[in-house]
Amino acid sequence: MNCAKCGAEISEAAKFCEKCGFPTAGKKPTHNKALIWIIAIVSTLFVFIIILGIVAALVIPNLVTATQKAKHKAAMVDIHVISQAIESYLVDNGTVPAQDGAYEINSDFYDALSPSYVINLPIDDQWGNNILVYCGTACDGRYGITGSGMDDFIVVSLGRDGIMEDWEFDGNAPESGLFVLTGMGDFDKDIVIWNGSWIRATRDDY
Repeated sequence: MNCAKCGAEISEAAKFCEKCGFPTAGKKPTHNKALIWIIAIVSTLFVFIIILGIVAALVIPNLVTATQKAKHKAAMVDIHVISQAIESYLVDNGTVPAQDGAYEINSDFYDALSPSYVINLPIDDQWGNNILVYCGTACDGRYGITGSGMDDFIVVSLGRDGIMEDWEFDGNAPESGLFVLTGMGDFDKDIVIWNGSWIRATRDDY
């Protein structure tokens, strides 16, 4: 390198020019370009992760809720289909088919309704839980219902959690069992038809 004042050649390590005594900058520091790139990339990824987390916090809950709403609505459709099949059977036979709880393909209850009254009789609800059907006197004690006869029937989805609710039907306020989906806990509520009428379901779909 050369002196900035007199132009004399000096070594890179020299602090002063040997000819004129002018101070030099000495050897310029060498920057680690790889380290700079790593820091830049890490910083960019950190910002990206923060943004992604914010977006996920906003989008995922809405996506989960939408999925559960779709399952809830589809479960209501399945329950209604079974209810209509039982009603049609009742009209033709004067009584409902015997059933007390869950059923399987080729069971007496299944064969009584399918394929004569419904081609594909749902067995499980949209959450993979057994659909429950109570016919005749098997309805007694279910959701507070008593005095059941041979033309009574209840069709039930236990909701997302698959656990039967501790809830009872109030004949003096038949719509008291209807509800609005306002939180994830509402998807755990049972979906129930009694003799063709909803007694436990979402109010919007009633």
